[in-house]
Amino acid sequence: MILIHEIYNIIIIYFGPSCFINTEAYTQNLHIEVYNKTGITLDSVQIDTFYLGRLMNDSSTLVKGLNEFQRSGPWPLLKVSAVDELGNSMKNLAKCGTKAVRVKEGHFAFDIIINTAGLNPRLELIIHQ
Repeated sequence: MILIHEIYNIIIIYFGPSCFINTEAYTQNLHIEVYNKTGITLDSVQIDTFYLGRLMNDSSTLVKGLNEFQRSGPWPLLKVSAVDELGNSMKNLAKCGTKAVRVKEGHFAFDIIINTAGLNPRLELIIHQ
């Protein structure tokens, strides 16, 4: 019985610390924080293919798992969609990325806003202010 206990302790001492290291902090070079500046709570928020869920007004969340995105100048070329408090689906229009560059690392912060110009309100991502 003592032998089994000693083997168990050796396994915990040898392999244990690696279980507690947050490997995401070391492997992901792209960090994006998104702020809801729409004035309303958004539900089913999605940035490209990443589902973020509910985002209260004036709150923020991290977009995890995105390895790269494109931008044209300072503007991100990311799709954003959500559902407003009345159940209306909202999304952004595709932006032209004639001179788009691929971004694979860095820290970025963007605001989700509602653009009311035109016939239908739409969501947009702008640089966090």
